[in-house]
Amino acid sequence: AADIPKYLHWFEWGKRKLNIYNIITNTTGTVDLDIHFKIPSFSRSIMLPNGLIFLLGGEEPEYVSRKEVYMYDCVANDRKLHLKAPMLHKKFDFTLAYLNGCIYVICGKDSNSEVVDACEKYSVEENTWCSIAPVRKKRYAASALGFSNNKVYLFGGRSDYNNMMVHEIEEYCAFRNEWTI
Repeated sequence: AADIPKYLHWFEWGKRKLNIYNIITNTTGTVDLDIHFKIPSFSRSIMLPNGLIFLLGGEEPEYVSRKEVYMYDCVANDRKLHLKAPMLHKKFDFTLAYLNGCIYVICGKDSNSEVVDACEKYSVEENTWCSIAPVRKKRYAASALGFSNNKVYLFGGRSDYNNMMVHEIEEYCAFRNEWTI
C-alpha cells in the first residue's frame, strides 16, 4: 500500500534509538524511543510488509540473554516499543525471516553462549509462538530469507567456537516442517 513506509532500519545497541532510511525519499532519520531500557546487544529486528518492526531477544551487558519481543509501528510513529508475547527461548545473535504472516527465529546462541539448532516461529496475527524443526547445521549470525514458495532459505553464519563460516545452505519447507541441506 502507498501509505506504508518503505524503510530500512536499525536499532542502536546500548541506546534508545531507531534509525530509519526512507528508500523512497532517500532520507535518514532517528527516532528517540520512549522506552525504559536500552536496546540489547545482538538483538535482531525485522520490518514486515505492513510497516511493523519487531525487535527480538538480545544480550544484556551482564551476558544475560533475553526473550522479549517488541513491536514498533512506523505508521503510528508513537516512539514506543509495544511488548508482545516472548520467544520460547532466551537467545541472541540469531537469524530472522518472514513468511506467510510469521516471523521465524533460527538458531543463534542461548544463555550459556552455546550455539543452538533450535528454531521457533511467531504468528503476528495471533501473537503466539511455537517450536519448529531444528536446523541441520547449527549456526549464529547467519542470514535467511522467506520466499513465496513457502520456503525459508538459511545461509552463512558461523558454527561452534572455531569461528568458521558455515558453507551449507539450508531450505526449510513450512508445509513439511523440515530443514534440508
